[in-house]
Amino acid sequence: MQNFHHIIKTNASILPWVFLLILMACVPPKILSVRPTQIPEEGQIDVTVEGENLSKATIAVDGEQAALTSQDKEKLVFTAPPHEEGPVTITATNRNGSDSFGGVVNVSTQEPRVDQLQPSAVDIGGEIPVAIKGDHLSGIESRIEGIAPRILSRSKAEVVFVAPAHEPGDVAIDISQPGSDYTYQATLFYGNPVIVGLKYNDIWEALDRKIKQRKMAWTDKAVREEKRAKYRTRKDEFISYAKSIGARVVDKFEALPSLITYTDSDDV
Repeated sequence: MQNFHHIIKTNASILPWVFLLILMACVPPKILSVRPTQIPEEGQIDVTVEGENLSKATIAVDGEQAALTSQDKEKLVFTAPPHEEGPVTITATNRNGSDSFGGVVNVSTQEPRVDQLQPSAVDIGGEIPVAIKGDHLSGIESRIEGIAPRILSRSKAEVVFVAPAHEPGDVAIDISQPGSDYTYQATLFYGNPVIVGLKYNDIWEALDRKIKQRKMAWTDKAVREEKRAKYRTRKDEFISYAKSIGARVVDKFEALPSLITYTDSDDV
């Protein structure tokens, strides 16, 4: 016991360093960045992981162990394995724990196909998620007037971004595939929060239903024509008003709930 106290006393100055080394040896890895963040489906390229406590870590891509080519405390390099198109998770693991990084996608060498924007119309205030839908989209980039919007998610079938605020009107969304000549231009409509979610004919269908429901009261042809004229006037005035404030008529409720609706009252 006396020898133990003697050792502690004579080596007191180095004890903090000993404890620090012990603590460092018990720390799990931490991933700070991965480069590149887009990997071809066939893999076989070097991917660099930077972070902390990586010297004893192994790397897995969606659970599949990857071969390391170099490694130290703050950086390691591995060979990307083949993986189907879509987002992947890179996980570093040592005996004390693990850390994952999800901002990586495997991209296809096939040309992207854009089918539609959903929704195709948004409020001028922005901050609305918009999905680019199609196929082989994992690696695409999009820009609105030269500025890349914030991306929420990526997959083979869709890329979701946040539409920024913009003045009313049609705005071009430029879509490209880095490393290829592919380009595509979609159109996103910005309007004030009055967007007519009715087909033009819905107005007349609603009128016909109303006539049938109240045929006892509306049997007179002149009354029916008067009602039709009121509907026609309301339709024309409303569409004119919507356009004047930067809104437009769309075929269905594809953007925002309409703030103005056609009532089912007699006073139409």
